[in-house]
Amino acid sequence: MTWNPRLGIWNSIVALRGDTCDGYNLCGSYGLCNTNKQPICHCPDGFEPRQPLDWKRLTWTGGCVRTTEPNCSTPQGFMKVSGLKLPDTSYFLVNSGMSKVDCEAACLRNCSCMGYAKTDISGCVVWFGELLDIREYNEGGQDLYIRMAASELADCSKARR
Repeated sequence: MTWNPRLGIWNSIVALRGDTCDGYNLCGSYGLCNTNKQPICHCPDGFEPRQPLDWKRLTWTGGCVRTTEPNCSTPQGFMKVSGLKLPDTSYFLVNSGMSKVDCEAACLRNCSCMGYAKTDISGCVVWFGELLDIREYNEGGQDLYIRMAASELADCSKARR
């Protein structure tokens, strides 16, 4: 914005066009929104629509659920999902000094931690509770590591081959 003293108003320098994925939490928890895919909402590997009939009607707000819920008494790991706008939630912690390995270990130690990211700006960011408002980009974006049961991680890697 620039100030126009003659008119006494602010002028816009750039106006960016919005799209459907700009709607908050359009695809529900764990749902990925991508305007370059049809339908624009989809579930990451290892997840399925919480309300499949709604998804067939293009109503995605119910989001996605894991096909196998992680259980802290069994082996766990993280699935990397790349090229994202990271989730929005009020339940996250940030530690700028942690390495990626330390960040992963910290999340793994807390059964309520559902995902983490290691960013250049914020450092280690971890999320507790469902991951909301995730957007997938064709270029750029961040890596998000989502907590999964180890058995599900093996199934997801086989499916990608």
